Amino acid sequence: MIPIRHTDLAATILRKLSLPKLDLYELAGEVGLDLKPLSRASPDLDADIFCAHIFSEEDVKYAIHNFYASDLVGYKLVGML
Repeated sequence: MIPIRHTDLAATILRKLSLPKLDLYELAGEVGLDLKPLSRASPDLDADIFCAHIFSEEDVKYAIHNFYASDLVGYKLVGML
């Protein structure tokens, strides 16, 4: 299975070449969703989360929020096909 990024799918569906440079929340705006990222207590947590063996409650909330946002964007894009 070859993974497909949301930005590649959105660029194809919306016929816009500039979309691969957008982050998840900017892309959500392009497809008509008003999603906002969670604020992090420490911006350095993004880098540290991939090396952690034990995740804090904040890490888990952040991951779930991003997963849900990604799922909403993907669902919206598939509905546009």
